[in-house]
Amino acid sequence: MGLSSSKPGRLLILVSAAALLAELLRRVRRKCLGNNRAEDSSSQLLKPPEVSPAWQVPPPPSRLPPPLRVDKIQQSGIPERPARPPPAAKLLKVPAGNQGDIPTRPIRLPPAAKIQGEINPDASVVPPHPRRPPPLIKLDPMSPAALGIDLFVCIDFEWTCDEGEVRQVRGDNVEIIEFAFVVYDARVGREVCQGQHYCKNDRTPITEFCTRLTGISEQTLASAGSLGDALAAFEEAMQAKDLAGRPCCAVAHGSADLELILPMHCRALGLKVPRVFEQYIDLRLATQRHVASRGIKGVRASSLKEISEALGLETIGQEHCGLDDAWMVLMATQQLLKAGADLQIVDIAAEHEAFMAGEIQDSRLCLDGLPYFSVASELRAWFSKQLGTDDVPGAESMAVVLGRDNRPSQRALADFGTPEAARRALKALHGGRLLVCEKTAFRDHAERLLLVRPLRRDEITLPTWTRLPKPESEDTGPALLCPFPGDAEVRSWRGVCFAFQRGECPRGDGCRYAHEAGGVRRRRPCFNFQKGMCNRGVDCMYAHE
Repeated sequence: MGLSSSKPGRLLILVSAAALLAELLRRVRRKCLGNNRAEDSSSQLLKPPEVSPAWQVPPPPSRLPPPLRVDKIQQSGIPERPARPPPAAKLLKVPAGNQGDIPTRPIRLPPAAKIQGEINPDASVVPPHPRRPPPLIKLDPMSPAALGIDLFVCIDFEWTCDEGEVRQVRGDNVEIIEFAFVVYDARVGREVCQGQHYCKNDRTPITEFCTRLTGISEQTLASAGSLGDALAAFEEAMQAKDLAGRPCCAVAHGSADLELILPMHCRALGLKVPRVFEQYIDLRLATQRHVASRGIKGVRASSLKEISEALGLETIGQEHCGLDDAWMVLMATQQLLKAGADLQIVDIAAEHEAFMAGEIQDSRLCLDGLPYFSVASELRAWFSKQLGTDDVPGAESMAVVLGRDNRPSQRALADFGTPEAARRALKALHGGRLLVCEKTAFRDHAERLLLVRPLRRDEITLPTWTRLPKPESEDTGPALLCPFPGDAEVRSWRGVCFAFQRGECPRGDGCRYAHEAGGVRRRRPCFNFQKGMCNRGVDCMYAHE
């Protein structure tokens, strides 16, 4: 009786528990399905819970799938969520009496950016504040930057020579005995090719002075080839895979190698001068222009040693060794390129043809390669002999070019009066003529193969003085055009060769200092030495006291 009376009570408890569990699951499901359904269900009257069988348990809520990645959405074909449109600009209502609405101040859009030459309308990068463009740099039409030169062929030749009044080798009949070159690639900034070729002499001997100067003897040339072999080897080297077809230009120390000696030797052998050697950069003039642009005073920059000192380079190898000198030309060229120096390219054939055709109207000609102590009377006699007439420029029509140290630069200008007379003189003197300066009381015998050519920018822009400055004057500055010196001025310019007094001067009568056997003259003190800044040592022309 007691057992049967307790069954309804147990059943009621189970039903209530099931109802409470069902209500709890319903609420959980309502939260998962969202607020909308919850609001709808809350607005209705609460109904008594439906009694579900005790054995029926509702399934658990399904877990929401993870969001798909962008790349998977694109692969699955599900369209992307549309971008939300930007809010419309708000309009400010005007007071009563005004018609229309005043829009807000528009925002200035950045300029469209350029992508590989095309305008990108969707560019959103704000460019920097515009600045005033720098002034355009006027490039010389013959400069390496304007012509796009890649390769610089740095050359140096050594040829037969002699000294003294009676010579076995004259200056107008020399032969190249060493043909050396080093090719500098401006794109990679290093040397890419070099060559040293000895050439057998046929017409002139190897003198003792030549061996002492260059180190080349008969034994050195015993198995040497000819100049034609050297030119063929050079052209073959320039046809290498990395060099063929690239724009190139030669670089030489002075004008003698490419404007006098190589053409003269090629004419004697019936050879053609390679095209690359018909245009070149004169390293000497380029360095002097660079020194002048820096405002440095008193620096000569004429010899390779002086050029190296002016550019802060250390000399390497042996002087008058063709390959070593070619390397020094390369190092100086590299230094000038790094400094952005003005490297004017000279086209030898084009310059001559333009002057002879009358495209250049000038009555003046430049004499390049003068002996250091030449005077106007000697040049006048030389003109009369070479041109076969006495109608030649006088002393008042000639001017000597002084360097930045107020000393002769081995160049002079001669005015023939008219462009026609200048063209006749250039035609007669083309290719170089020998100038002989006899020995005097204040100088030694000297012979030079003189180059006569049209004026170039370096001579056209020179200022003119009516007097000669003192060589040791502190008032040194740019190169000048001055009257030719007389004997008194030449004597004052002539210093004493201290290397000769030590028995170490290899230049012979080509030395610009006097070879006197007497004691050392009193010299001015070297102020750089007193400051601890002189790097010339025993070669300094001033006293180290």
